[in-house]
Amino acid sequence: MKAIVSDSISALKDSLERYLELRLDLLKLSVLSKISKISVFLITALVVVLLGSAFLLFGAAAFVVWYGNTYGDYLMGLLMVTGFILFLGILFYLLRRPLISSIVIKSFAGILFENDDDNSLGHE
Repeated sequence: MKAIVSDSISALKDSLERYLELRLDLLKLSVLSKISKISVFLITALVVVLLGSAFLLFGAAAFVVWYGNTYGDYLMGLLMVTGFILFLGILFYLLRRPLISSIVIKSFAGILFENDDDNSLGHE
């Protein structure tokens, strides 16, 4: 009888250790998944910003050349583009919290606090 209880306790101990190892592996995979999603978000945002900047730069250069060829005044075209970019910069600065902060916070919160059945560490 004592051997049966001892074997049962030993089996329970082994099962508990295996269960804890599996839960730790699940936690590691969940963290890895969240880090990869955040990395994808940041890389995508960086690419979008770079492409948008290039579009703005080449569009501004094209406008200056067009305006200079059409009206013969490249300086006025440069000043118009400079004023437009300054306007965009001020607008971006004034709207940075509602636009950028809310998008970043919502995206990170969605990634970090997603609660699907595969990544759940709570109830079985």
